[in-house]
Amino acid sequence: MTQRETLQHYWIFTDCLFEAWSSHGFTMETLKSKMASVIKRIYVRNNVRNFRARSKIVEL
Repeated sequence: MTQRETLQHYWIFTDCLFEAWSSHGFTMETLKSKMASVIKRIYVRNNVRNFRARSKIVEL
């Protein structure tokens, strides 16, 4: 089980987020898709940052 999968199983995490965002019109499915999108963006940014850091080391 990965770290992202385990966050989905924390009811306090999901319920708290849902309670906070439900007043803005978010459903549980919308919230899940938005969170998946955010996690994917963070993952891509970290990979890009790591790739650029490795490229600079090779250039030196």
